[in-house]
Amino acid sequence: MKLKHVLLAIILGFVAMNVEAAKIDADSIVVTEPEFDQEISVVTSENSSVLLPLEHGKVKTSSNIGLAMLGIEKTSMYLEFEGAMSPVTLSRVAYNGDLHFILSWKDNDLNPKRIIQILPLEIKKNRRIYNGLKSNSFTSTSEAFTQNSVKFTAKRYGEHSYLITIPRSELLLFRDKNEKEFRKFGKQYLVRIVGSNTEQMSDTEDLFTFGIEPIGSR
Repeated sequence: MKLKHVLLAIILGFVAMNVEAAKIDADSIVVTEPEFDQEISVVTSENSSVLLPLEHGKVKTSSNIGLAMLGIEKTSMYLEFEGAMSPVTLSRVAYNGDLHFILSWKDNDLNPKRIIQILPLEIKKNRRIYNGLKSNSFTSTSEAFTQNSVKFTAKRYGEHSYLITIPRSELLLFRDKNEKEFRKFGKQYLVRIVGSNTEQMSDTEDLFTFGIEPIGSR
């Protein structure tokens, strides 16, 4: 995606959340379910939502050369997204209340916590990084994403979806010490659909992303 398109998408994300979305009453949400299976939308008001984008993340490895010379294998793996902010990065008013999503599924019989994981991303320069991949993560996607999962609640919604809610306390929680980057770019997250997926990971992963701008950015 070209830079100008990314910037436009970020602006659109801000505009969408500028609708006063804080403290939305979950029981009053009447937004339309996403059209296709395994799509996710973020609720911006009781009757509007914005689809989360699928972003192309690259699985990379880094080795500790010093330890390798001693015969000790020390390899870490991480997932990298280009850009410091998701194309859908919400206004800071999102911190004022719980954040709600609509996840479309072929049916809504499974426990949603078996279907998705919501994970915080670290911001390093102009990249978003997830460092929770295990060194053997190419053998099983179910083991690849394990660190610092964001807590959420869920209930059935509509004909084929779930209403996913991240409590405000989770949105305000710091999971790393990178406060300088937070003050500049806010918080960034990925949403990974797990389902019953157990095949090997490739060197890329297409995952949903979203963010919330810094509290004091305006």
